[in-house]
Parts: sequence; structure tokens; C-alpha cells
Amino acid sequence: MDTSKLIDSLSKDLQPVRRLPAPVARAFILSLTALVLVTGMISFLGGPRADWVSVLQKPIFISGDILMLVAGFLSAIAAFTLAVPDTKIRKPVIVLLCTATVIWVVICLTAVASLTAQSFHAEVTDIGKSAACFKALIFMSALPLAISFTMALRAAPVWRGWTGYALTLSMASFGAFGMRFFCPSDSSAHLLLWHFLPVVILSVLGSVLGRIILRFRL
Repeated sequence: MDTSKLIDSLSKDLQPVRRLPAPVARAFILSLTALVLVTGMISFLGGPRADWVSVLQKPIFISGDILMLVAGFLSAIAAFTLAVPDTKIRKPVIVLLCTATVIWVVICLTAVASLTAQSFHAEVTDIGKSAACFKALIFMSALPLAISFTMALRAAPVWRGWTGYALTLSMASFGAFGMRFFCPSDSSAHLLLWHFLPVVILSVLGSVLGRIILRFRL
């Protein structure tokens, strides 16, 4: 068979494919979408904490929130970079994921440093009330996470576990950011147990979720 005819026969039914935006652009769109959704969910759950204006004047509150936003955005860039088929994880992705992970390690260790036995005991004793924040965090992260996985499925991630980890870390970071404006408690024990550690745990579970879900294609 003539080569040109073979090529024509193989390509005659092909449809043009729209190229996906750059990972940074997709990460920005996802991050903005997540923040809008989180804001809406705060309103749905009853509105922001009563003192949200005054806490914005506290440097430790602002610095922590900024770190969460940075971790969320960096993780999203890493996730969409990983969603592009490749045979190995590139150095920029490693730097992005390590930076986001270290940020959360620092956030957790900062809470541990100011932890007291009395506050920790109080949180464990009143676990029923405190665990409501964990449920709210999952609620704030679930829809953005579903959207992020849908966006990733439009590509073809080879490193599905790491992509799932990055996406979950990103969306949980934005969820935790929203929780700071929703939950009135600033206790180190409460924040560590029900805001910060859940982000780490959910991210690890996200790597398992990525291996399962991201094998499919849209």
C-alpha cells in the first residue's frame, strides 16, 4: 500500500484536539475556583467567624493563611505538570511538591511548639464538638477536589499517585485556609488536631485516590 494513502486512511476520521493551557494557568484557574467555592461554603455553613475582621490584624494569622495559599497554589502547579505524560518526575515538580509539603510541616510544628497538655486534653475530651471542624474541612475541600480531578483526567498523568497527592494537598490547603475564617477557635491543639493534621492525612489518602481515579480518561 502506498504510504501517503495509508496515512490518509488513518487520519481521515481524526478530530482536532484543543491544546490544554499551561500548568501555571490551569493552577491559577483551579485555585481561584477553589477560593470562590470555599467562600460560598463558608456562607452556606453559617457565615464567617464573628471576629474575622479583627484577626486579620494578627501577623501570625495572616502569615499562616498566606503559607496555606502558597502551598495550595504550588501543589496545583505540580499536579498539572504531573498530568502531562512523562517518563520521570522533573526537578521543578520535586521542588514545588517539597516546598508545599515543607510549608505544612512548618505549620504543624509551629502549632506543636505552642501546644499545652491542658489544651490537648480539652480537645480530646470534647472530641464530638471539635470533630465538627474536620467534617467542615472535608466539606470545603470535596467539591474543589472533584473539580481538580476532573481537570486532571482531561490530561494523561503517568504518576497518578503523586498527582493525586498534589491535587489533594492543594485543595485541602484552600479548605484549611477557609476554615481559619470559619472556625472561631485559635487554640494550637484544636488547629493541629482538626485543621492542620487532617490536611496531611487527606493528602496521603489522595495519593491512593489518584492511583484509582486517574487511570481513567475523559
